[in-house]
Amino acid sequence: MGESVTEYEYDENGQVIDTENDGWLAGEDHTLPGIVMLADPEEGDAYYQQFQLGEEEEQALVLDDDSEIDVDGQEIEDILRVKEFSALEPDEFDITYYAEDVGQVAQKEFEDNGELEFVSELVETKDLGETLLPDFSSATFEPGAFGDNPYVALTPGSVTSYELDVVDEETGEVSLENNQVFVTYNTKNILGVDARVVRDREYVDGLLVEDTFDWYAQDTDGNVWYMGEDSTSFEYDDAGNLIETNTDGSWQAGVDGALPGILMYADPQVGANYYQEFFLGEAEDEAQVVSLDESISIGLGSYDNVLQTFESTALEPDALEFKYYAPGVGLLRIEGLNEDGEPEEVTEFTGMEMFDQFFFGENSRDKFVGSDGNDFIDGGAGNDKIAGGLGDDKILGGAGNDVLRGDLNRRNPQNGINGGDDIIYGGAGNDRIGGKGGDDTLYGDAGNDRLWGDAGDDVLFGGEGKDKLWGGRGSDTFVLSMGEGRDKIMDFEVGTDFIGLNEGLSFGQLEFQGRKILFDDEVLATVAGVNTSTLGESSFVMM
Repeated sequence: MGESVTEYEYDENGQVIDTENDGWLAGEDHTLPGIVMLADPEEGDAYYQQFQLGEEEEQALVLDDDSEIDVDGQEIEDILRVKEFSALEPDEFDITYYAEDVGQVAQKEFEDNGELEFVSELVETKDLGETLLPDFSSATFEPGAFGDNPYVALTPGSVTSYELDVVDEETGEVSLENNQVFVTYNTKNILGVDARVVRDREYVDGLLVEDTFDWYAQDTDGNVWYMGEDSTSFEYDDAGNLIETNTDGSWQAGVDGALPGILMYADPQVGANYYQEFFLGEAEDEAQVVSLDESISIGLGSYDNVLQTFESTALEPDALEFKYYAPGVGLLRIEGLNEDGEPEEVTEFTGMEMFDQFFFGENSRDKFVGSDGNDFIDGGAGNDKIAGGLGDDKILGGAGNDVLRGDLNRRNPQNGINGGDDIIYGGAGNDRIGGKGGDDTLYGDAGNDRLWGDAGDDVLFGGEGKDKLWGGRGSDTFVLSMGEGRDKIMDFEVGTDFIGLNEGLSFGQLEFQGRKILFDDEVLATVAGVNTSTLGESSFVMM
């Protein structure tokens, strides 16, 4: 009835540099359907497999049905041989070999008047059952019907986090990959249905490498439909500078023939095969329900009655995954499988938080002032200025030299203001971070940062670089780590403040010289105005 073909051209490094699309559809441009295989083929049968005059004139001739062939060391008998050729290319033809109940087992391609050019053979068959293309027309939807699927809860305001350690096979270096999945308060109308907008942001060592808007809709039976995605991936040079973006894999149901798929059934059954997305040649993810009673342990705990699925795509045959979902929790683990079917890369669920609003910056100088609620603010790349407002906020400065304030957008410490308990990450760059009111947790991350805890009992992590830390009012904790550079603690109060020991450090391992605190000849910090040799073990806490 037709075909859609995409051909890919690669450079020497295996990167796609060009694609070419072609195909035909019976009924268009005087094209007629052809026969791929007769029900009862006999020697001498001849027929067209596809026919568009002057464009596609593929013919087939049955040679015999009792041949033998050796395939991968196995002798197969009663083989049907079919010669396939075209009047448009008279010097080329194929001999295709078919085995009963198996299908095509080999093909020999001949060129230049009978010279054998290429042989392809069957190496494996795998029974995945029948993959179902879900019937969207039979589903019914009601506005606001979100959130009660036991395995995929579309609860607006939720942020789910995942982490994966990726090991470079050549260098052995380990990179941290993390995903944050935001169920936003926004919807997008697709095919007459209000789909929930879910934003999935993937980072590697703090750099945003993929930013995707997924569109999910739950029907009245509780099935969660996948309505499409708008995905952008980012490529960087060795210095971390953005060099390229692309939107490959983006699709929307109802556009260019793309169809909705099922992300998760309300009542999944073992053995069910279904498409999660279907846009021919662009997005063809499939899933199979493997088990409903797995037991899984991750860093956050152990879970029973876990749903296991096997996911694959014809577009990337080697991209195989097991996924595990816990009722009432959601996705727990993703296991990327190697060529032997063994887990190679394991991504795990690390936590879930709730927020009242989301703010996302671009790669520019962004300015945000949050609400009095609990806000999530991601400045992205660029020199950003962000104030969280009076709720319990989470602020990510991202790359750039940022000014980040936990509460009101004021320079002063905001003593006496009932501020929120904020968590602030500076990201790469030389940042200025003020917790302001409340009991805040501040991370300078990479760069030479300045951190002020201000009012409240705060925890300050300088991160990599030469950082300066002020605790301000309250009982504050200044956290030291190995290999992250020398921090300067500016206002330590003996008997009130604490020094936190991170990553296996202990009090007995430390040395004290004047204002310096050392580990194995590495200066971890200097403490302004304090002779560190007078500090007792009570001034230190394990993190």
